[in-house]
Amino acid sequence: MTLPLHGLINNAGLGVGLVGPRTRAHRSHVYVLALSVDEWLPYFTEEKVRVSPERDGIRVTFGLFNTIEDVDRFVEVLRRRR
Repeated sequence: MTLPLHGLINNAGLGVGLVGPRTRAHRSHVYVLALSVDEWLPYFTEEKVRVSPERDGIRVTFGLFNTIEDVDRFVEVLRRRR
């Protein structure tokens, strides 16, 4: 069983909260992380990580064509900045 993205981030000890979706039943592959858009969007762009600003945070979406390596890389990019 794989952990959802927020579980991976929590297990990595990065201290990044989840802005939405708030209820587990509404979570799919879209997560909005409690990261400042002004601070993080330029960093992700520089690191060539495609994210979107949304609802008081950074929207991260993983889908059909992403691999576990993509998720690992995302967590590593977060780790380097924290």
